[in-house]
Amino acid sequence: MNDVENALTVVIEECAEITEHISHLQKAASKSLRFGLDSIGPDGRTNREALVAEANDLIGSLEHLVDLESLPGLWDREQIQRKKEKIAHFRKSVVDGQ
Repeated sequence: MNDVENALTVVIEECAEITEHISHLQKAASKSLRFGLDSIGPDGRTNREALVAEANDLIGSLEHLVDLESLPGLWDREQIQRKKEKIAHFRKSVVDGQ
């Protein structure tokens, strides 16, 4: 296996880990909606703590891919700002009933 093939294998593994992190993040977010951010789960953490931990795991996985130079353009502040504006726009539309 050459260096490129190894790097691609690592990317595949990281993508699998991201899928797992997203699943845990979705679960933490769902429990936060259902029971509240400060409700304590069976593991002794609040839903807020679980959500933060899962988000940090996901960010860590993504940063690892950046470190491998596999995701150029990640953390593009302009693109991130556009997404935040889009979320705010559609949220306002829902609130305004449009």
